[in-house]
Amino acid sequence: MSHIYLCHSLSHGTSAHGSALGDGSNAIFKTHGWRWARTRNAWYVPESKRRDAADSQKAAAIAKSLESAGHQVSDWTTTNPAEMQQLATGYENRINEARAFIAQERNRGAHGSALAISNETSLIAELSSKLDVLHEQLVLFGIFGLDLFDSSTVRYGDHVRSEANWMRVVRTGNQSVGVLDPSGRQISIAWGKITAAKSGRSGQ
Repeated sequence: MSHIYLCHSLSHGTSAHGSALGDGSNAIFKTHGWRWARTRNAWYVPESKRRDAADSQKAAAIAKSLESAGHQVSDWTTTNPAEMQQLATGYENRINEARAFIAQERNRGAHGSALAISNETSLIAELSSKLDVLHEQLVLFGIFGLDLFDSSTVRYGDHVRSEANWMRVVRTGNQSVGVLDPSGRQISIAWGKITAAKSGRSGQ
């Protein structure tokens, strides 16, 4: 039996990864109307590209059938990879804030709050655990070739990072994003080359 991952991204639609030849899953996918994408080595839901979210009913139905046949299913169709990346960044920032607070309180010595330090320590442990799960999922999304960012989560005026450079977004498309490079020249970058994003409205 296989461990099958159900994923969704704007540029690739709803897809399933991890099935193996001869594991019996192909008949299940065909019965539910999924199709095989040879170039991506994955099953997918027809006409699901460029949808902001997966069809929850189809995802639930295929998951139930696969599990009944003995397969293990991880359903991530409800979370866009880009949103997962942004959530991970938020966790990382909060963990860093908690560590800085603990260091500050400990420097105060007897005046530091033991309860506050204990609360922040517990928070670090909780967020670190969630962060580990997110990083595991994001690694698999990368293996599956899904873009971490797309036009459903990045807007005009936001900033995206490619390699070491942060650049302002001036256009979004299905396959690429238009940005102003460090010299002020407008260029296009494939979504798969974007490694981070932040809102241009909040300044975060």
